[in-house]
Amino acid sequence: MKRLLFFAFAVAALLSTAEMGTGSADPQPRPHSSVAADQMYPASLSTEAPAPGPVHTGSPAPDDTSTQPTEVPFLERPLHPGDFVRTWVVLGPFSNSPPGEHVAAHGPGCYGYHNDLLADTGGEVSQAPSPGDTVTSIAGETRAWELYLSPTNWIDFNSHFSPNDDVVAYAYTVLHADKSTPATLGLAHNDGMKLWLNGELAYAVHPAKLALNSVLLPVKLREGDNRVLVKVDEKRGGWGFALSVRPAAASGRVTVRVPLPAEEVRLQASLFNLIDLEDSEPSVGQPLRFVFPLADLRLPRPLRLPVAVRESSGKPVKTAEVRLDSPLRRSYPLDVSLREGSYRLELARPVPAQPKFFRVLRRRKVFQIDPDTSVGVRPYEMGDRPGCENPLADFEDLRGWWIH
Repeated sequence: MKRLLFFAFAVAALLSTAEMGTGSADPQPRPHSSVAADQMYPASLSTEAPAPGPVHTGSPAPDDTSTQPTEVPFLERPLHPGDFVRTWVVLGPFSNSPPGEHVAAHGPGCYGYHNDLLADTGGEVSQAPSPGDTVTSIAGETRAWELYLSPTNWIDFNSHFSPNDDVVAYAYTVLHADKSTPATLGLAHNDGMKLWLNGELAYAVHPAKLALNSVLLPVKLREGDNRVLVKVDEKRGGWGFALSVRPAAASGRVTVRVPLPAEEVRLQASLFNLIDLEDSEPSVGQPLRFVFPLADLRLPRPLRLPVAVRESSGKPVKTAEVRLDSPLRRSYPLDVSLREGSYRLELARPVPAQPKFFRVLRRRKVFQIDPDTSVGVRPYEMGDRPGCENPLADFEDLRGWWIH
């Protein structure tokens, strides 16, 4: 009997202890799993309940990427009212004459301008290309779309494409509007130009219109992406176009978007072709600096630009990397100082890019006399350039006479 009473007492004590251990003001349910809580909710993920969403059936749920940075698959550039579009994907050149013929005059015989060269790949009305996409025209010419970043408002097909006589080429971009808005496109072109907006032909004029904004085209931009395709032809001489965007007053923002090349090296080549040197004739010992005409271009992530400095003979001097931010800054330093001589700057990757040629000059020291007091001589650096050899040359912006 004593043993039975002792056993009952022990059971009651254990039950009392269990209740005390689980009692709290805000009791929490225990997970119905043998996995520890820290394994169920890794430190990199939130332990809060997810927002309601669609139920995935028939396939695993996608990974939670809410804590991971989203990589934008395009380049972006915000536009201010009246800005020109300078980021494009271009395709060409194609012959502007009928297959097997040559039509010298600019007019009805311009086969490339008057015909849909892209009919075998969905047609001009349905184009939404990315860099690297290949196209074969109805005349059998195969070309690839490529990223084109222009240093100026004028999209210069004449210097970009070869051949550049009796030809036609395309350019594609996306205007992203944060809300639906009327807008005015300012156009200029040499020679004829056609423009499609969201697959609809909005403009077609064959004679050249050379002055910037010489044509003001009213359009309606829908909310979100607006596809713009341009075709420009040429017989002889200059070749290219310009396009500006001016949304209606008090309307939303417009951003230019172009797809990224599939290979990073292609993006590096396009950015390298865009840059220039801040000083094309720096002094001995003066660090080099890059200048980007599209200083507000947004990259999907920071990018390293490998560059090589060579003497004019081709002898390598130094290879360095420049880390590009997003958005791009106007100028970046390159950690290299050079002696007097002629050099070229190249992209240090096995992709064709336009080299930059420059000279490094030795400066000689001259003196400026203060014209107000005629006293107080201070040193000043003057370059060995034509027009600077005269020891008594007047420089109005420096308010004085130069003497050796």
